[in-house]
Amino acid sequence: MKSIIGLAIAFLVYAQQAKAQEIQHGKLKKVYVGAIMGRVYGYLNWDKDVETALKGKSYSTSAIQKIQSLTAIENHPTYLKSDELFFANKFFYHNFTCYEVVSFERYEITSGRDLKYKLLWIPYGENQQQPEGIKPTDADGFYVIMHNMSVKGKQDAKTGLTITTPEDIEAQKAEARKRNEQEAMSAERLKNTYTVTFILQKVSSNIISGSVYYSAVYVEVYDVNGTQNEVGMKNAAEAELQKSVDLNGYQVYKTFFDKMPASSAQSKVSSSLELSDSRTLRIEY
Repeated sequence: MKSIIGLAIAFLVYAQQAKAQEIQHGKLKKVYVGAIMGRVYGYLNWDKDVETALKGKSYSTSAIQKIQSLTAIENHPTYLKSDELFFANKFFYHNFTCYEVVSFERYEITSGRDLKYKLLWIPYGENQQQPEGIKPTDADGFYVIMHNMSVKGKQDAKTGLTITTPEDIEAQKAEARKRNEQEAMSAERLKNTYTVTFILQKVSSNIISGSVYYSAVYVEVYDVNGTQNEVGMKNAAEAELQKSVDLNGYQVYKTFFDKMPASSAQSKVSSSLELSDSRTLRIEY
């Protein structure tokens, strides 16, 4: 009894959907979306080539207008209705049941040749198992224009997918802006970064032999106001050396002033001198 009631309900739902559906198609080939590879192989916007192909299949003017409206990406489901969301959630297209409405060719300037495309119908009734925000909401479903290579005869279903929302997109943009700002700040800081290198020397001797040891202290100076005052920065670096480093028998042997970060100064020194140890200090001037 329950199964009969279930079938009756399903029939009523189907009948209501069929009644609400404005566009009537003839027999269409069932297809699936496969790999979507970049802009050319993703969806396309509507143009006269699609309209001409539909007219060739005897679609009425009102049906073509409705299809055009449902092909516009802003009329797609919530989490597919922009360029960014389309590509962020493109794997959900693998799970749709689709039908090929028409095929056509379009000349692409980037490739310098005609490329083949297909207008696909993603119907309402057969795709209601998809997640909210992904499944069709219009009784006529929605339409998408795909490159011929992205249309397959066999489904390559995807599991474990996570929906990217508009909020996720905005968060990603905010993070990208923050990263760009940090990189810009780092680049600006790098322009005003100097290093004062103190090469320290200690001579250890006994009755039989003597040894010379070298150490280095790198004082990285950020010239906050861009003064380029070499003498002032050297004096500030020397004051930091005296405050922070116990020379422990070492004496300042040589001093270098370079417009570079401490890491670069370290590479410069280590390539020409064997050090027993080294340390890096950082100050602002």
